[in-house]
Amino acid sequence: MAGAPVIGIDLGTSYSAAAVYRDGRAEIIPNKNGERLTPSYIFYDPSSLEVAVGTAADHLAMKCINNFIFDAKRIIGRKFDDAYVQKLKNRSEYKFKIVRGEDDKAEYEIKHGDLTVHISPEQACSEILKYLRESASDFLEAEVTEALISVPAHFSNAQRAATKTAAELAGLKVLKLISEPVAGAIYYTKEKRDIEGTFLVFDMGGGTLDVSIIVVSKKKFEVLSVEGDTFLGGRDYDNVLVDYFI
Repeated sequence: MAGAPVIGIDLGTSYSAAAVYRDGRAEIIPNKNGERLTPSYIFYDPSSLEVAVGTAADHLAMKCINNFIFDAKRIIGRKFDDAYVQKLKNRSEYKFKIVRGEDDKAEYEIKHGDLTVHISPEQACSEILKYLRESASDFLEAEVTEALISVPAHFSNAQRAATKTAAELAGLKVLKLISEPVAGAIYYTKEKRDIEGTFLVFDMGGGTLDVSIIVVSKKKFEVLSVEGDTFLGGRDYDNVLVDYFI
């Protein structure tokens, strides 16, 4: 291969994935374990701060549950005093600690020996992106350095900027941040042979819900309206069921 192609990345709340478009179709890139989806988990070893991502992080979680981080996408780009962060930080399933960090941003406090260390959501997300980049480089047999990354349609400018920072920390140049509903519409219309019209895109993820009205015409995609709920995702359904039955 003369050069590595640009990859597409879905940095998800619960799972993340990378794909490449070649030979006329999109192809999911398996990670280093051969998995098509990578759990969005990060574990920091309390002795060395060595990082494990995905399934490996899940297997190590009980070694130091306070250093097992997930749902980083939910607080990336947010201030500690954000009402959303305040609602999140006391959730019973979160064994990690969310604290006030630099510039009043929300950060994680993890253990390193007898000390505590702050990790930003950008740093945590960068570990997932780095893992996906390395997996893609191995799969494509070429160094991957550029990507398009999808983000929720309701993401603020601060959240989008923080996502780009995470990618840069992972060694990736972001060619474009694309709204998740638009990414879905592009794939759908491509599969339907360049169909045009007005579409309702219902995007239920692990941590958020986006509902968007998108107009597709002459290969242009225009988002007319977006509504969403940052506390309505698959993980929230899980929590409700657990609370009900236990």
